[in-house]
Amino acid sequence: MLTSFYKQKLTKLWGFTLAASFTVSSALALEGPFIPPNNQKLMVIGQDIVSIDNYRNNVGHEPSGVTTYIALSNLSGLTQQVDNGGGPNNAGYLQRDYPNSIHAIAVYIKGVQNQAASGALDNNMDELVRILKSWERPVLLRFGYEADGQWNANEPSTYIQAFRRMHDRIQLQNADNIAMVWQVATYCGGSYQRRNFRDWYPGDNYVDWLGMSYFTPQDCNNAAINDFMNFVRTKNKPVMIAESAPQRYDISAGTYNPTVQRTGPDQPRSGQQIWDEWFVNYFNFINNNSDYIKVAAYINADWDSQRLWQSPYPEGYWGDSRVEENSLIRDNWLEVVRGDDWIPADENLFAALTDGSTGTGTGTSTGTGTGTSTGTNTGTGTGTSTGTGTSTGTSVGEDVKVEAESGSATAPARIYNDGAASGGQGIAYIYLQDAGFTVTNAPASSAISITYAAQNNGGTISVYVNGSDNNVNFNGTGSWTGNYQTVISDIDIPAGATVKVQFDNGDTALNVDYITFHTDSTGTGTVTDTDTSTGTDTGTGTSTGTDTSTGTGTSTGTGTDTGTGDRGAFGLEYLTSNSAIIYHEDNNWTAGFVFMCLNSDCRTAQLNNGYYKREVTGLSEGQTYQIEFKVQDNSTGQCLSGTPSVTHQSGGDTAVSNCD
Repeated sequence: MLTSFYKQKLTKLWGFTLAASFTVSSALALEGPFIPPNNQKLMVIGQDIVSIDNYRNNVGHEPSGVTTYIALSNLSGLTQQVDNGGGPNNAGYLQRDYPNSIHAIAVYIKGVQNQAASGALDNNMDELVRILKSWERPVLLRFGYEADGQWNANEPSTYIQAFRRMHDRIQLQNADNIAMVWQVATYCGGSYQRRNFRDWYPGDNYVDWLGMSYFTPQDCNNAAINDFMNFVRTKNKPVMIAESAPQRYDISAGTYNPTVQRTGPDQPRSGQQIWDEWFVNYFNFINNNSDYIKVAAYINADWDSQRLWQSPYPEGYWGDSRVEENSLIRDNWLEVVRGDDWIPADENLFAALTDGSTGTGTGTSTGTGTGTSTGTNTGTGTGTSTGTGTSTGTSVGEDVKVEAESGSATAPARIYNDGAASGGQGIAYIYLQDAGFTVTNAPASSAISITYAAQNNGGTISVYVNGSDNNVNFNGTGSWTGNYQTVISDIDIPAGATVKVQFDNGDTALNVDYITFHTDSTGTGTVTDTDTSTGTDTGTGTSTGTDTSTGTGTSTGTGTDTGTGDRGAFGLEYLTSNSAIIYHEDNNWTAGFVFMCLNSDCRTAQLNNGYYKREVTGLSEGQTYQIEFKVQDNSTGQCLSGTPSVTHQSGGDTAVSNCD
């Protein structure tokens, strides 16, 4: 899958520094989906899930997009984890754990170009589109990425036919959340068969975004990237720097190597020197072309620790590009990407990237209902009971439920949010050696059950009791969230024990919602029961009722409303003292994105019996919450409800204004 990265760069070192930067201002109106507003840009981070997680945890920045790779031949890396030596890839994992980030997904087609072009892989294309469409977020799909790269050996005519076929399969499913990115290598060593990269261009009608790579442009004095930008300026399409990293620099060690396969000695570089030599030029290039460049994808990885890129470097020496490994580089990086010209990852990102229009609309609803019920109930009864007795036996004591998130997590395991989980949270990332969580002072138990979710096939997970290992078998649930199962295992647990759920070599990944300790108790007692009752109940009753209601409403907001019609209530439906359903009546939207938000926590809503709904937990009676409804209609544009306040209280619904 990642073998398209098997590339070697020319190695002429240019040690210059650009001390200033400037931004090009342009009135150019680019055409294409998901273009950031207000001349802003997106920072995307890649290119494997471990590197992305480490970036978020150690840099302290939530990326606006995440990069992953899948293979068209078998869709590996799409919903199941795969590691071909360049770090683990799993787009489904990123879909779950980065809810406010777009997807930048690269599709590897090397070796199957002919099948892709002929239609032999249409089923795989259709399944890919179906899954990405269901995720309901913007996807920049880099199909056959680095099309002209020598390492991909794409014949232009075959590549173009395959690219166009992928485009057409997206159109057939009306997957408006997927944009096609045509990416070239912008490699100083030239293109496959020394052809011009333009030979691989599929045509304006098939390309939504233009993409490029940025690794060692100094090797040819920026000639390759400048040639690409000259081509870009003949088009009216947005540009994505789809892959970028300071190749041959090791930020952790503070070195640079000018040779392709690290055959010469490393040269020392301070953090300031690395910043000046590579990062300054990188951000200057972005700023100088900001009228077209709207997305930059940076690979924040320790390449030298991954099998594909290690010594003797047959695919070239890549180094360590993790910005957190040098405090000066990290601080400079954060100062840049937190600037106003970079759009942050939050609950408003997807709406900001989708086109909307302003309009007004009115809606009127009228309803009348009448009902009558009549009933008679007559009964008599007399009885007397007196008894005394003694009972002796064993009874099952109270189960003790412990939320996983209340335990102490061991990295990379950490808390995740899921409205379907007990308490709305659990522990995820239990997929590497020693990852898991610990519960202390456990009650005396003869069994323990684990309530979990596991997208992959089942397997085992290790449960340690005071350091003693026990293997618990479990089955897959088909997803990481939303669908939980419980497995019970007979394990003797003494009072006060320390219990750890932990991933060991040979175990299978899972997310844990909670664990339950099953305790026993034995006792003997005497019970005397004396009850005497005599009673007679006779009654008749008749009830009749009529209910008539008429309502009229007017709504104004963002989106396009072509007429009048019913727009039902929007509000909070009380379920229990700590749970409720946020609901909004459907207005026949052909929705591409539908979200329900509680205090800015936005998640996908489900359509059920004419209402979009989302169950929320962890509420407190009498507390006030902010709720919001967001819909991106394929034809009428956006509809945003605003953020009204509602109070969680028994007695029914708390209705608020409709989505405007």
